[in-house]
Amino acid sequence: MIIRLVWFTLASIWVASFCATAYAQNLESPMTVDTVAELRYNCIVNARVMEGRILAEDDGLRTATCGSFVVGVVNGMQIGQATAPRRLFCPAGNLTIAQEIQIFMNWANRHPEAWNDRAATGVGRAMIESFPCQ
Repeated sequence: MIIRLVWFTLASIWVASFCATAYAQNLESPMTVDTVAELRYNCIVNARVMEGRILAEDDGLRTATCGSFVVGVVNGMQIGQATAPRRLFCPAGNLTIAQEIQIFMNWANRHPEAWNDRAATGVGRAMIESFPCQ
């Protein structure tokens, strides 16, 4: 049963990361979100845009990529947990998109050694470490 949970969760994360990458490629953008560092950069731009500071032409796309990627991974993890006997992460309630992004950013800033890891892995680790199940 746990193997099924892990497989389903990994498959969900892969689908989320594939969709975000395919979306970015369809817009003919040179941007990628393969690594934690790339996603972190997109989310830094997202924070600047939310503050009203648009710095470059592709800032809107980077903002959308940050939010959709993080939400896609978290939703994939939640779908995997819905049918599994064991939960991977246990937030006290529903998280907003801004909270999910901030949780990832806090984690990424504390773990520069993980910046070359897959972006989806980073989001997953951020959620699991931030909301361990008792």
